[in-house]
Order: sequence, then structure tokens, then C-alpha cells
Amino acid sequence: MDWFVDFFDESYNRVYTFLDEERSSKEADVIQELLELTPQDKILDIPCGFGRHSIELTRRGFNVQGIEYNEAQIKKAGEWMKKAGVFFPIEQGDMRDIPYENEFDKIFNYFTSFGFFDDEENEKSLREFYKALKPGGLFLMEILNRDQMLKNFDRYRITHLSDGGVLLEDSSFDHIKSRLLNKRTLINADGSRINRDIHLRAYSGHELINMFRRTGFEMVKTLGRPTEPLSLYSPRITLVGKKPERK
Repeated sequence: MDWFVDFFDESYNRVYTFLDEERSSKEADVIQELLELTPQDKILDIPCGFGRHSIELTRRGFNVQGIEYNEAQIKKAGEWMKKAGVFFPIEQGDMRDIPYENEFDKIFNYFTSFGFFDDEENEKSLREFYKALKPGGLFLMEILNRDQMLKNFDRYRITHLSDGGVLLEDSSFDHIKSRLLNKRTLINADGSRINRDIHLRAYSGHELINMFRRTGFEMVKTLGRPTEPLSLYSPRITLVGKKPERK
């Protein structure tokens, strides 16, 4: 079974409590600025997770649609929408097979939501993003920077959660396949345990830029953090590509 099938369950939401409304609003500011969003745009958030960016952008009056693979995340998105008092449509789907062509003005893939598959399928996903964009449309990706991660690599990490649980992490890196291997054990307050693994393909900036160009994108922005140029020391990679206008 693929690691991401089980990973994005309720335990994910317990660990990633820092992905709150305040952070989501600040990230939505970045998405709005870099994609130059307008109320007329048709926007796709893929994968949309529990909808934290799409909820905020919908609240601001933008026309957002989400695609998400994991049923637990779709359920959580429904809960967040009810709490926020806004709604955006979500359909269950796979980024390797997007059922749209020349449909969206803007697409974003945010918070390391890429690299889940093998190299061939990852690149296929990028081609699917390209296919789903209208000519002249913009695509935003925000992802972990492999180079900075390796420079500051932590093998072991212990995190005490706000609900009384403890998260133990044991990480390694496969240099041949450029994959981060992260074994996680969540120890609940009652002593029970939940085991989850990550097998994420980590990318350097030049790898992603070359993949964008192979796919057909014109590079619009190549950044680390949204206001900084990409460098070895950038914790994140932020890229904007444009699907060329038809000639």
C-alpha cells in the first residue's frame, strides 16, 4: 500500500496543529499575490487537504475548487467549512489523472504536496497540472528544499503534542533515489501507538525547474521564501510557471 493512503488520517491533523487559521491566512496572502488572483479566475487547489487555503481564498471572494485523494481529509475539510461558514467544491481524485483540460486560470500545489510517487509518476502529475491549465494560466508550487534539508538533517526528533501525545520520528535519506524516509510513532496519552511512514521524493530547485521546463512551463518566479531568491539556505522552494498562450 502507498504510504500516503494512511498517512493523511486523523493522526495527521493531530500532529499538524500549527496549520491553523492564522498561518493559513498568511499563506493565502502569498498564493493570492504570486498567482495574481482575480475574482474572475477559476482556481484549482490540488491536493487541497482539509481545505485550509481554499477556505480562506473563498472567504475573500475567489472561485476555488479542490481535488483531494484522501477521504479523511475531505471529511475534515467539510468540518472546517462548516465552522468557517463558507463552502468550496471538493472532488475526490488523483493528481496523476486530473479529469480537466484547459479548464483553470490558476492552479496551486502548496506545502510539500508533491513528490509522493516515483519519478515518472511525479512528472506525470506535473504534466496533468499543465494540461488542466488554460493557455496563459499560472501554476504555483511550494515545497521542501532538499539541499537545505540535508544541510540541517535531524535523524531523531521528539515532539510533545498539545493533546498529551508524543511523536517520535526516525529519519533517514536515500541518496540514490533522493527520498526522505521518515518513520513516525505517535504514542497516545493512554499508551496506545499509531505508526506511520513517509517516503517522499525530495527535490533540489534545479531539478524542479528543469521538470517545469520539460513539461512546457515558462518560468515566471523562482524563489525560496516568497520574498527571497532561491538559495542553498532556503528552507522552501517556491516556483511559478506559466502555460504559454496559444500561437
